[in-house]
Formats: sequence, structure tokens, C-alpha cells
Amino acid sequence: MVRVFSFSGEVVLNRTEALSLEELSKEVAAAVGAHCRLIRRDGSELTGPSSALIEEEEELTCVVSSVEPWLKMLGLLHEDGTAFSETFSREDLETMGTKLGRTLLQVACLHGGPGHMEGYLRIRWPFSGPAPKNFAKGYMELLPSREILPAGTRVRISCAAGTHGEEGLRTLSEAMTLRSLVELRRANPISREEKAVLLATPEAVEKEAEDVLRNLKVLEFEPQEVHLQLGYEFYKEEDYL
Repeated sequence: MVRVFSFSGEVVLNRTEALSLEELSKEVAAAVGAHCRLIRRDGSELTGPSSALIEEEEELTCVVSSVEPWLKMLGLLHEDGTAFSETFSREDLETMGTKLGRTLLQVACLHGGPGHMEGYLRIRWPFSGPAPKNFAKGYMELLPSREILPAGTRVRISCAAGTHGEEGLRTLSEAMTLRSLVELRRANPISREEKAVLLATPEAVEKEAEDVLRNLKVLEFEPQEVHLQLGYEFYKEEDYL
């Protein structure tokens, strides 16, 4: 039996007979009214030859390929899909959403990392014209509960040369918050052995580095997929005084 859910928990499809991946994808798209990706419980995407049979008992979540989740997360669209302001066209909103989404993620990666002092980071409303409620003060403050990536986003994680960590590609079954993003970096510290190797490099010697700290960077950004890199930064106390 194959059961497919939407992110709201609604059952989109419930079939007891075997289906090919192509048939399943078409039936889900017809039920939802949009092209979708099918995600397993572990966050991996259901892929393979279009003729491959899906016959084992499987529970899947369908993800609509759209920028709408980003626009709603940022407050540019209301939950019913209408724009927060008639000032901007849909094309304007999608352009704004991509720029704001990238900025939000880049700033969020700095939180709690090397060089970040106490307090919460902010991103300002960079456009002329009215701002949504999320930017009511002219900026958005990044609190721990702030959603950074909407559900359905594919997140690719890699490690910079010379370091190790949990790499992979997964699709978010729920929105990633700032708290979760910070935990991703904390859960992948640089080991003592890695530090020793990095501190012996010419770059570290030239900088008179005293330590190596883990950082997180955005390598690539698209509304449907982002690439984050677990990297490192040389630390010298006087640089942060």
C-alpha cells in the first residue's frame, strides 16, 4: 500500500495496488494540481527509472515545486496565496523572495559562529515601498524560532577540504529554524586531529592563528535547493577584541 501525504498532513493518495514511479507521480500531480517531488520518511527523494514499481508499503510526502513556501515564510504572501501588498507584481515578489531568502540564510549561518557577539542578528528590508509584517520595524530579527528554510527545501551539506562532518542531501519534512541551523554547526565540531593539521598549514602560520573554529557558509542558493558548507575559520583573539 502506498500512502502519500501533503505537508499539512492531508492524505493525497492511498493506493493498494503496485504503481510505477511515473504513474504514481502523475496521480499525485493530478490530485495536488502541481508538479511534486515524493519524499520518504528519512528525507530522501523517491527516484529511479520511471517504470520502477512502487509496491512495498511506503508512506511518502509530496512537495510542490514552487517558490510559494518561501514567499509565505518571509511574509510576502498571505497563507491564502494573496500578496501582502498590491504594490508589487507576482514577478516582483518572487525576485524579492529569492534575494531575501538568500540574505536570511547567509546571516543565519553567522549566528553563534566565529566573531558573533551576544544578541540576535537582523536583516533589513532592502526595497522601496511597503514592507510585510515580518519587517514591521524595518528589519527582521533572527530569534531562535525564526524559520530559515521552509519545508520541502532540499538541503545539500558538504565539508571544506581538511575537515570532516555529516555530509549528504535531504529534503526538509518541516521548516528549519535558526535553532536547528545553529545546531547543525555545533553537531559537527572540528576534531582535535583536524585542528592540529589545519594549524600547521602555511595560511595558519602566516595568520599566527591560535585556534580553528567551525563555520557554516552558503555555497549555492535556489528556492528549491540550497548548498551549505561546514568549513573553518582561523581564530586569533586580538582580531575579536
